[in-house]
Amino acid sequence: REEKPSWKWLVAGALVVALVAGAFALGKHYGQPETGVAVETTNKVFVFDGSNRIVTPLERFAPVTLEAWVRPDRFEYRCHFVIGSDIPGDYGIGIGICPTMLSAEWIPADQEIKAILESKQAVPIRTWSHIAAVFGPDETRLYFNGKHVHTGPATKNVGGSNFVIGNVGDTNHLDFYLGQIRTVRISEGERYNEDFTPEEQFMA
Repeated sequence: REEKPSWKWLVAGALVVALVAGAFALGKHYGQPETGVAVETTNKVFVFDGSNRIVTPLERFAPVTLEAWVRPDRFEYRCHFVIGSDIPGDYGIGIGICPTMLSAEWIPADQEIKAILESKQAVPIRTWSHIAAVFGPDETRLYFNGKHVHTGPATKNVGGSNFVIGNVGDTNHLDFYLGQIRTVRISEGERYNEDFTPEEQFMA
């Protein structure tokens, strides 16, 4: 019998969706029936081994704020997406590390434009860090541990793909994340417009 995953989705009036790791049992292995993949949790965190992910029930949208507490184990010479919604050839809305720098993917009005926004902020391995990307109507902003580190163009608001935790997109099986994720939050609108102190545990 296939066991259903036991993560909790907290949905508030402002269309805030939070992925909460605290309810997981130590060392338990949970299946993901929608995609046939699995996520292993250890000591109340999600462990991603470079081949697993979680497909959320939330279709991508903008303006949106994507954020997470992450602890990468190691880097390879590629991107490692924490949250993604990429459709091959059409780009997506997501946040990741490329290959060691905090980065975001956005959907440009002109498909000839490079759609990866790379900051000069390195994300350290084996250290917990808070990362956030704010996709506003006028620009995209990246934050590292609450500090604004980069600004880029605004994304188009295009649906058609669900947000995924742990790789670049639902139908694009590339750029998997390697390491641990403690908690994730996807919020409608621009949650941050200046430097801030990250919450240790996200509240809706």
